[in-house]
Amino acid sequence: MPNIFPLRPQYPIMWEPVTPIFWQVDEKRKLFHDMIASTVQSSSYQEQVNYNKLHDRLVGMVSMKHDWDSYGAEAPSNNTIGQAKKVLVSLYSKAILPSTIAPSAEGGVTLFFRMGDKCAYIEYGNDGEHILAKYSSHSDPEVTELTDISDPTQAIETIKTYLSV
Repeated sequence: MPNIFPLRPQYPIMWEPVTPIFWQVDEKRKLFHDMIASTVQSSSYQEQVNYNKLHDRLVGMVSMKHDWDSYGAEAPSNNTIGQAKKVLVSLYSKAILPSTIAPSAEGGVTLFFRMGDKCAYIEYGNDGEHILAKYSSHSDPEVTELTDISDPTQAIETIKTYLSV
């Protein structure tokens, strides 16, 4: 019988095993996913994410209006928000971040810290009054007025010591 496919070889061709392309894509996708997951789980990445959230919260306070809490509270002033931003940057450089940042009912910004049952906060008031408070379920609250707000180092060290960070 004549060969009607003359270009087709008459003997079996030996192919090298090749991983199908869709398997390669899945392997690359898994590797990429694993790399992303390890990055997201790293503490420095989480600190950066937390810092960004806190910073965004501060920036959002700029648009607050008088009576934001429906009890007549003053909105944080731009000056107070600026002071809190400087403190947040300083805290981030010392590897300690507040648990949350909130507007103060007295008008200003409050940075809250929590470790176990111990809590502390720094409140920057629009009126220029700035306080550091420490409390827990096992002790009476301690409130200290901060006099030198341009250098938050002492307040930060007090909080780190109190929370044992």
